[in-house]
Amino acid sequence: MRPMPPVSWLLSLVTGSKGRTTKGGHMFRSRRMRKNEAWEGVVTAKSRNMPDGSNLYHYLEVAFTDGKTKKIRVKGSLWDSLRAGDRIVKHPGSDPAKK
Repeated sequence: MRPMPPVSWLLSLVTGSKGRTTKGGHMFRSRRMRKNEAWEGVVTAKSRNMPDGSNLYHYLEVAFTDGKTKKIRVKGSLWDSLRAGDRIVKHPGSDPAKK
């Protein structure tokens, strides 16, 4: 049986030389929004996924006003009410809502 590599070696796979996470070096990609985020954008696509076989997750692909796009996870009720082309806004401390 091979010995386990040191933790510092494993961390070096996802961090830069100064211990910070490098761009693109994500082990997991979070699609959840943080409560303090604020943004505005347009829904470009909708999707659903059941990766664990028991929980259905709802996703929106949003084109933000700064030109970037991101896939975010939202509640099913919001997902049902939106269509591609709808505007969506998120204020700090609240959930995203249709504008």
